[in-house]
Amino acid sequence: MVRLLADENIPKSVVSWLRENGHDILKAQDVGLTGATDSDLVNWSLENERVIITLDEDFGRFYRQLGKPLGVILIRTHPPTPERINHLLSVFLTKVRVDKHTDELMVVTDRGIRIGTH
Repeated sequence: MVRLLADENIPKSVVSWLRENGHDILKAQDVGLTGATDSDLVNWSLENERVIITLDEDFGRFYRQLGKPLGVILIRTHPPTPERINHLLSVFLTKVRVDKHTDELMVVTDRGIRIGTH
């Protein structure tokens, strides 16, 4: 099972929904990363082998610049309501085996799913 780390911008209700659906997910605040920099969040996720789930596009750029295997699920939807995020994640999780992409950038949008550095 893939272990996830939710950025602070992921609503608590989305984290709860993922937990209720059997996912191993921690929120940044759960591990003392409240207000942490993106760099701190990345380092913690790498040390603890967790894929970051976020709404923050900066993580896409971070992924490309890092040069290390980093798993990121970047959700792009407008408006980013918990209902829309849950819907996109539900579709994504039924179509993608995240355990096969734990070191890749996975972009989930209203229009589809992209995996890789683009």
